[in-house]
Amino acid sequence: MNKPGATRFTVASEIISAAMMALVAVATAWSGYQSARWSGVQSTDYSAASAKRIAAGVAGLRAGQAGLLDVLIFNDWLNATLAGNAKQAGLDEKRFRPDFAVAFNNWLKTDPLNNPAAPASPLLMPGYQEPNDAVAQRIDSEASSLFTAGLGANQQSDDYVLTTVVLASVLFFIALSQRFENFRIRLSLDGMALLMLIAALYRLWLFPVM
Repeated sequence: MNKPGATRFTVASEIISAAMMALVAVATAWSGYQSARWSGVQSTDYSAASAKRIAAGVAGLRAGQAGLLDVLIFNDWLNATLAGNAKQAGLDEKRFRPDFAVAFNNWLKTDPLNNPAAPASPLLMPGYQEPNDAVAQRIDSEASSLFTAGLGANQQSDDYVLTTVVLASVLFFIALSQRFENFRIRLSLDGMALLMLIAALYRLWLFPVM
């Protein structure tokens, strides 16, 4: 309520201040709500990224185990072949994994036992790759994307928090201006509060909404 002797400027200043405070209250509530939502997105993305990392590790472990099995069976085949044990070599060939068998057959075409320029092992053939290697790489890439998305959500949450701080500063300058009767001082403080409010509202307008 205005005092009996209030000037027109004082009345207008109080009305504008009240309007700005109402806008600040709404904008602060909205900014806090969005910050909480983006924090939730960040937490979800980080959790999903961690789960993906674990899955990629499991796939990588399986790839290592399969690769070790390829090496062991191939070494047994090579020893049997060099020893002239065709039966054992044939048994080893039946134990090859399908993907390794393809690389092995291509390797045989290079006449490795007589050709010094041939690759030393089927594992060195261009087309050889344990399938779980590709799976591990794909899952790890997905984990990296989720982690990056989590970082983006965290930054967005921080941006909303920073805007809330700016809005709090607006309230500070509005409250401070009420303590002065001097026209220029109140105008300066109210003007500063208004500029900060406009800047904060503009930022909120540009921010993505969750």
